[in-house]
Order: sequence, then structure tokens, then C-alpha cells
Amino acid sequence: MPDTLHNTPESLSDSERKFIASKLLEYGNDEAVLDFSELDGFLTAIVTHTEMLPMSVWYPALWGGESRQPDWQSEEELERFLDLLLQHLTSIAAVMLRWPDEFAAHFNQIEIAVGADEGKLLSAEEWCFGYLRGVTAAGGWSDLPAHAQEALDCIRLHGTEERFDEWEALTPQEQQNSIRKIEPAVRQLYAAWRS
Repeated sequence: MPDTLHNTPESLSDSERKFIASKLLEYGNDEAVLDFSELDGFLTAIVTHTEMLPMSVWYPALWGGESRQPDWQSEEELERFLDLLLQHLTSIAAVMLRWPDEFAAHFNQIEIAVGADEGKLLSAEEWCFGYLRGVTAAGGWSDLPAHAQEALDCIRLHGTEERFDEWEALTPQEQQNSIRKIEPAVRQLYAAWRS
């Protein structure tokens, strides 16, 4: 893991990720980020952009808008959620800034059991939905150069309903191969904004 190699801000533990995920589900709504993978994609987009959005912009977007923010049960619960949220954001930012080749997205995994084929496959749908939500919060990124738009298109394949038919027409191997292109695409987008 990058944080153990390079003394980056500490990555979240499994229990900390589960805490965040439980609060996203508990306080979320149809317009909110609802799982940790989607949150990871959302925060990665915030970090990837040329100027990191202020929290006053991206935090309401996480919940689907200013009026949809949670009514937390306690100040302690809110503080723990925000501390872990910012810790994760800072960890992503540190890796992207210093060691982008080591960036790893938190994709979900799905169990398969079809005949002799058993195991886990990567699922990038939630992560890509989150990333594109972050892109929208940052203003849509319409001024990206053409080569970076192609990189963003790798993410759109998994994160836009208009492209579901295209995605489903791929073979399982092609689907997994397309998921493996996402992390390099994120690095390319980060580099494009920095240049």
C-alpha cells in the first residue's frame, strides 16, 4: 500500500470504511452517494481536478444538494464521519500528487458462481458514478483537451446510463479489461489538468 511505503496520510481501516458506508446508507437519499466505492470515485474526481473544490461545494453535492444534508444524531457522529472523510480525501490527494502510479481505486467486487467458474470480479459502476458526480460538482470539465476527454470516456462507459447497452454487449473478459483501463485514465486526467 502507498501509505506504508511512503508515509502518506494513513489509509482508512476496514472498520472505518464500514462506518462511512453505514452512514452513507443511513442518511443517504436517491440523489446521494450511497456506498464507499462511489464515495471513493467522487473524492478522486475532486482531487483530480486542477483546483480542488472547497468543501462548501463538494460536501453538499455528496448528499445530493444543500437541502438534503443529514440531520445527524449527535455532534460526535458528525465529527467522526467528517474526520474519516477528510482523512480519505487527503490520502487520495497525497498519492496522486507524489506517487500517481500507485493510485488504486476502491472498486466493488462481485461474487460469481456459474458452473466451474467461481471467484470475484471487479465492478466499477458505483465508483464511476461517483467520479462523474464529482466531475459535475466541479463544473463538468468541458475544457479538457481531446486526449483527456478520451480518458474520461473510459469512466463514462461504466458510469452513464446512456452507455449501459454498450457495456452489456461486451464479453465478460472485455468488461474486466475495460475496468483495468480506469486507473490509468484517472492518472491521465490528473496529469492533463496539472499541465
